[in-house]
Amino acid sequence: MQALELNRRKMLQAMFTAVGSSVALTSCTHQAVLVQPSQEPAFYTSDEFTNLSVLADLIIPDTNTPGAVAAGVPSFMDGLMAQWASAATQSQHRENLARVLAEVTGSRAQKEARLIALDARAFGTSQAEPGYRSIKQFIVNAYFTSEIGATQERPWIPVPGRWDPAVEIEGATHV
Repeated sequence: MQALELNRRKMLQAMFTAVGSSVALTSCTHQAVLVQPSQEPAFYTSDEFTNLSVLADLIIPDTNTPGAVAAGVPSFMDGLMAQWASAATQSQHRENLARVLAEVTGSRAQKEARLIALDARAFGTSQAEPGYRSIKQFIVNAYFTSEIGATQERPWIPVPGRWDPAVEIEGATHV
């Protein structure tokens, strides 16, 4: 079996697919998906939600733009898992999350080091850790489909310049 290769083009294709999917999904319902900060999570336990928030912050921290927690990624994930995911998907996700959280422990510096090692195994030549790849993809897709991710981190910029349908081209002959 040939190893999957992750490159910028494939990652951008996945992100654009996620954006298109999220637009389609949000047009299908009028229910709110996000958990309000004062509410208990609908899918995750309180401990899972807290640890997921830490993991999301480690993967996409606040920099000169807001990170995953500020974008509401944990709440978004909770809403999708509670309202959209099948029982099999929920079970697999919970198992993957438990495995990742069991490995990424300790102080913040230790968690960062363990996450870097986990990342190297998951996205290296061995393509190990499919559960971690799934969790990370969910976090990244949720971030880039959020308002913050789509407008502040990677804003859409239309084709630069103005559109002019009648540009004279030097040396062109008119038919």
